[in-house]
Amino acid sequence: MTTHNSRPIRVLVSVMPVINDVTDNDGDGVANQFDNCPVIPNPDQRDTDGDGEGDACDATIQGNDFDSDGIADNLDNCSTIPNMDQANQDGDQFGDVCDDTPNGTDNDGDGFPDIDDNCVFVSNPDQADSDGDGAGDLCETIDPDQDNDSVNNELDNCPSDPNSDQLDSDGDGLGDVCDPTPIADLDNDGVADSQDNCLNISNSDQTDTDGDGSGDACDATPEGPDSDGDGVPDIRDNCVAESNTNQLDSNSNGVGDACEIVEVQSVLDVLRGDGRFGLFVGAVEAAGLVVYLDDPDIAVTVFAVRDEDFFELSEAARELVLNDNSVRNLMLDTHIVDIFAYDQGLTISEIDAVGGVFTLNGDVLSAFGNTVFSETWFNEVEVLESDMLVGSSVIHVIDDVLLDFDLIIPPPVTIPTGNVDEVLADLGNVEIFRAALARDFGGVLDDQAWTFFMPTDAALSAAGILDLTAAEVTAHIISFDALDPQGLIAIGAVTFADGSVRAVEVDPEGNVVVDGNVASLIATGAAGAQVYSIDGVFQTF
Repeated sequence: MTTHNSRPIRVLVSVMPVINDVTDNDGDGVANQFDNCPVIPNPDQRDTDGDGEGDACDATIQGNDFDSDGIADNLDNCSTIPNMDQANQDGDQFGDVCDDTPNGTDNDGDGFPDIDDNCVFVSNPDQADSDGDGAGDLCETIDPDQDNDSVNNELDNCPSDPNSDQLDSDGDGLGDVCDPTPIADLDNDGVADSQDNCLNISNSDQTDTDGDGSGDACDATPEGPDSDGDGVPDIRDNCVAESNTNQLDSNSNGVGDACEIVEVQSVLDVLRGDGRFGLFVGAVEAAGLVVYLDDPDIAVTVFAVRDEDFFELSEAARELVLNDNSVRNLMLDTHIVDIFAYDQGLTISEIDAVGGVFTLNGDVLSAFGNTVFSETWFNEVEVLESDMLVGSSVIHVIDDVLLDFDLIIPPPVTIPTGNVDEVLADLGNVEIFRAALARDFGGVLDDQAWTFFMPTDAALSAAGILDLTAAEVTAHIISFDALDPQGLIAIGAVTFADGSVRAVEVDPEGNVVVDGNVASLIATGAAGAQVYSIDGVFQTF
């Protein structure tokens, strides 16, 4: 007991009972009255932001989130602007979305952050760096040799391009390495004057159509000279030395009509060039008519036979007209008219009016025409192709030879065959030769396949011969072969038993002529002998 002023003081102490509440709603072992998350179990009672609310039930575990971007304000680098990615390029305390210089500080305000700016304190938006040394040109002026070529800027003819040799080929004050035209170029067309084909007129393409060394841009005649003054340059003129403004070229051969020299062809030129008349041309050449038909000034009509039509003839007829001199000449004389006799301007009736077409040998060719079918015949031979005009001459292509072969090669006659001596005895006109043959050679007429040319009794009498010697008989015998008329004609010359060689021809009447004597087959022996009578006597040697 305490006393005051010697008087005792009574102190009354009231003791309140202590209530111990152990309720634990979330069953986490922490009584509700002490639990910072009474309804969510959190036995560790963690409260990261120290706000009295356990992390387990605190919406802002790390503190307040003003911009609601899920990042607590005390951790958010932009607490008032949502930026969940927290991007911060320059690494300062401010996120990019709320940073005035997200790329870093830009001291010179040229739009390039200092970290990227090649002139940090000198504004240079173009960031020009001529020498590529990483320092911008505007802040490098203090460098006396900005291109580092050992030549100071004020003396350097290319201050931004290294060129220690200071080469200036055109002497214009700009070094070659920085001079767009390091060689003199008066017209500024990019082509050096030493190579420019138009020094004073710009022509970067250097076109020089006529190849004269002057470019088209400064060439008075860009396509070349015009020698004839017709307005067409020589390079395009189809008559360089002859004025022809219209450039007419009728045959389209590249040579203008005004200056084309037309080659005058002859009949023979055309026949040779055609290719269908080789045999006919060969006959002309063999007959010696080359000079005649090769004259471009002659006026003739030629009826030309194609090679294929010659081969339609019999072998004997073809041999005659191509190889026998007299028949070949007769054929050609019949196929050539020595006037401009027939062409489109001369009708069949007009030909008839003058009596026909007269050939070189005097024969008259009859003409016939069918106007409906445009067909024409001469001597019944059809004209396949008419009016091949050659100068003053004309060629007609026909499909046959204009000769009557019945006259040239008479149809075969029946020649007695068997005992030749009996046949000759019956004829009775070669008795002198037959007697001499029997006397000197016995029965060879029927035993040998020989050829005998027997002079008639009249021929021998005319020659004053009444008997023949053995040599004279031998001169009339071919003792190694028996030759009929066609065989004789085909050979053209035969060798007799006495060694003499005698020519064989066909006369205009178609007779076989041996050594100038007409020979007629009169008998054929059983062994193949051929017996002719002749109207003369062969000369002996």
